[in-house]
Amino acid sequence: MVHAEYRVNFRDFLDSMKTYRKVAKGAAFMYYFDVWIVPLLGLLAALFALATYLQQEERVWSDWSWLCYLGIALMIVTP
Repeated sequence: MVHAEYRVNFRDFLDSMKTYRKVAKGAAFMYYFDVWIVPLLGLLAALFALATYLQQEERVWSDWSWLCYLGIALMIVTP
């Protein structure tokens, strides 16, 4: 069995904590973006397209129907 020791000084500790904070902030942003923002935008896009379809706005529906499909795809793809 091999025993290895590593002494950490305070400066190394502070540097590692700064790096950890940067990574944690990025992970938190991506979590909120993927779990809340993208599905909400997808839902709004799908609701907009559905509302124009139900109001029988044929020209608007034919021009913006891709938005409905994109919204549904975003809600399915993201967790």
